Amino acid sequence: MILFFVIPLIAVITAQIIKAALMTAKTGVFDKSYFLKHGRTPSSHTALATSLLTVVFWHEGIYSSAFAISMALTFIVIDDAVRFRFYLGQQAKAINRLVQELPAEKAAQYPRLHETLGHYPHEVLAGALYGIGVALLLIKIL
Repeated sequence: MILFFVIPLIAVITAQIIKAALMTAKTGVFDKSYFLKHGRTPSSHTALATSLLTVVFWHEGIYSSAFAISMALTFIVIDDAVRFRFYLGQQAKAINRLVQELPAEKAAQYPRLHETLGHYPHEVLAGALYGIGVALLLIKIL
C-alpha cells in the first residue's frame, strides 16, 4: 500500500525537476526557485493526481470507492489548474500592467504579482500523460 504514496510523490517531484530543466533551457539561466514555480509544463499537480488515479485503478479497480474519490480529486485538480489558477494569472498580468502605468514612487508600493499560476490545456495534458506513464512504469518495476 506504500505505492499509493510513493508513486504519486515520485511523479510530482520528477515533474517539477523536468519543469525546472525546461525553464532553465528556455531562459539559459538556472534558478533554484524554478523547482517551486507554478504553471508551465508539465503540470506537476496533474501528474500527482493522475498517477494516484492510475495506481488506485490498477490495485483497487474501477468500481472501488477509492477510485471514485481519486477520480473526483483528479477532476478538481485539473479544473483548478486550467480554469481558476489560469484566470488568476491573467488577472495578475492585468494588475501588473496597471501598476506599471503609475508614477514610479506609487508603483514601488506594490509587489509584482506572479503571472504564471495556472496552466494551458496542453500543459495539463502533458502532466496527465506524464503522471499516468510514471505510475504504469513504476507499477511494472515495483
